[in-house]
Amino acid sequence: MQSDTSEANVPSIITVLEKVREKESAGETVFNFSIGNPGIRFREAEKAHFEASREIHESDGERNPFSYIQSTGTDEAREGVAKYMKELYDVNFAPGDVVITNGGSEAGRISMICMDGDILLPAPTFAPALKWSENFKRIETVGMNERHHLDLDRLGDALNGDGKRKIVYIPNPSNPTGSILPDDEMNELVSILEKSGHFLIADVVYNGMEWDGNKTPTEYNMRKYNNIALIDSASKRYALASARLGWIGFHPDMDDKERVIKSIAPFKEFQGCICPTVTGCKTLPKLLEIDADTLRKHYSAYERRVNTLVDGLEGLAEKPDAAIYLWVKSPIKNDSEFAIKLIDYYNVATVPGSAFGGPGYVRFSVGDISEDDIREAVPRIRDAYSQHY
Repeated sequence: MQSDTSEANVPSIITVLEKVREKESAGETVFNFSIGNPGIRFREAEKAHFEASREIHESDGERNPFSYIQSTGTDEAREGVAKYMKELYDVNFAPGDVVITNGGSEAGRISMICMDGDILLPAPTFAPALKWSENFKRIETVGMNERHHLDLDRLGDALNGDGKRKIVYIPNPSNPTGSILPDDEMNELVSILEKSGHFLIADVVYNGMEWDGNKTPTEYNMRKYNNIALIDSASKRYALASARLGWIGFHPDMDDKERVIKSIAPFKEFQGCICPTVTGCKTLPKLLEIDADTLRKHYSAYERRVNTLVDGLEGLAEKPDAAIYLWVKSPIKNDSEFAIKLIDYYNVATVPGSAFGGPGYVRFSVGDISEDDIREAVPRIRDAYSQHY
């Protein structure tokens, strides 16, 4: 079978999912490691969402509770997020520093576009981030080192270039690699930014979903450096992906913060997403009160899936530091061709590393596939690799 896997035709997650649906519609069983979908129910989060809906439904007054709200979110939601971030990051966030968004992707897109500067991304990185601002900003990628950590020497060179303001976007823990940028490297990154006066967007969506005692830095030296925006979401941590609950926390002393926040409302109107949902704003404060033990118990089910796949692949993959992804070396140079072979001939759906700016790898997500299905898929995966090793 001939497949077009040129750079312009690298299969995206959407393309892979279309192949999955075609095969399933034909009655075939597909082992879907493609999308980062949080497939395990989180009853406590669902309860919070239900209670929020009930409170809205039972509220007094004649005014429609589902009227448009302010573009940055309700006061209640912003207060809840500010309190959560103040406790987590030990920085005095106020409600006015918080913007509620329709999911983490909107938070990232808004941050990149409304903060003024060229964009520097690690490669590989969260695939949509490569597209978020391409029509508005200059985007440059910076490679990773052999541990899948940001190459700080190359980043320093990129920041000391043309004198323009730059914004560094870091997903930590990383999607797609599952790696964590540890304290010492995060401190070095912030030192580089401090010397140059540039900005950091830290995507912390997977913070808390670490394995084997690993820990994601939470302070980000924010008591030392101000030009930091944090983007977060309820999609993965609380398994409410389609509820579209996200937020941005701008450092209280970030340069140009007031202009950035004021620019968000007209941009949201421009992109056709005027405000976050009332239900989401009502839900967020309730979610953020779920205790750490309950969260960890929920995450443990994902760790079992990660362990099952790592053990089954017998040396083909290392356990990630965090999150629900395995970043596995492709057995052939053309990772897109290999990913297509996996789905076409083995009914195993993955995403090629090239879709994330990281050619030569494939990403496996265990978010929405059971341990039993992982075990059944492992021989197929190993057979596909054996054809090339």
